[in-house]
Amino acid sequence: MEATYIVYGNQENVLMLGTAKEVAEHLGIKIHSVYCLASKVKHGARNPKIKIYRIEGKNDEY
Repeated sequence: MEATYIVYGNQENVLMLGTAKEVAEHLGIKIHSVYCLASKVKHGARNPKIKIYRIEGKNDEY
């Protein structure tokens, strides 16, 4: 199962929720940039326009 990422805009509104590939396509950036932005700081990277966080959680599917 792929990790899920949540993207916030500059007004703290949720822009989207999805996999790294979906986030990259939506924002028009490379998938590597999604990984870097979400992992630079423990709780996500702050950017003047967006913040990307990786959502940690259990996989309930067996």
